[in-house]
Amino acid sequence: MNLETYIHHFLLYSENPEKTFASIQKNLDLIEAFPVANFGGFYSGMLWLQNSYLEIVIYPKNIPAPNSNDSNVRFVCIALKCNRTADETYEYLTKHNISCSKVLDENVQDKDGNVTTIAKIILLQEYVQDFRIFFVFHTNDFFEQIEKRISHNSSPSFDSFELSLTNPEKIKPLFRSMGIKELAQDTFVTSKKQTIVLKRSASSSSEISRFTISKENTHIDLVGEKYYIDD
Repeated sequence: MNLETYIHHFLLYSENPEKTFASIQKNLDLIEAFPVANFGGFYSGMLWLQNSYLEIVIYPKNIPAPNSNDSNVRFVCIALKCNRTADETYEYLTKHNISCSKVLDENVQDKDGNVTTIAKIILLQEYVQDFRIFFVFHTNDFFEQIEKRISHNSSPSFDSFELSLTNPEKIKPLFRSMGIKELAQDTFVTSKKQTIVLKRSASSSSEISRFTISKENTHIDLVGEKYYIDD
């Protein structure tokens, strides 16, 4: 059985996550999955995009956010899901010589300071400089419950994103191995019809240079039209 992979959520790092969260939610009329909250090691909140999520996050200062550009608001990570368990996925990745971490615990703290594991993750390594890509495997039905609560609401959906990097050829075999189909040169699509466009860049920083959502038959670029706050 091959992997069927899709993008569960994007991480948008912000020096002021509450302000960025409120601005994007208001300007694009997005549904709140959960508000920005303290999870012990980081602050995070999520907005729903029907076929994906946008997570606005800030890490402690002693844990530098990836992506070397100077923007105070920038995409730093893509979280993937697939049709296998964490252990099965790790076995598949190693069998296909895909460089990855072992299965790791993702821990958070509750309001009483107790640590709990909310997910298992597998980091994909050595494919995109200063940018993170990982598989996530949730250990509870948190997102299923969210979607039951909000799925009847009308909300824009994620359409496509453009990933600018110095060597697009390096990541193409990875996408193919993970069941992300190649539609055309430099264009891929996930099992949830999410489009990924690769773009060669002279910059040393890998970054999402375009992030498009569909709203009432209109395509809106979150990055190019500055629907996030960069102050």
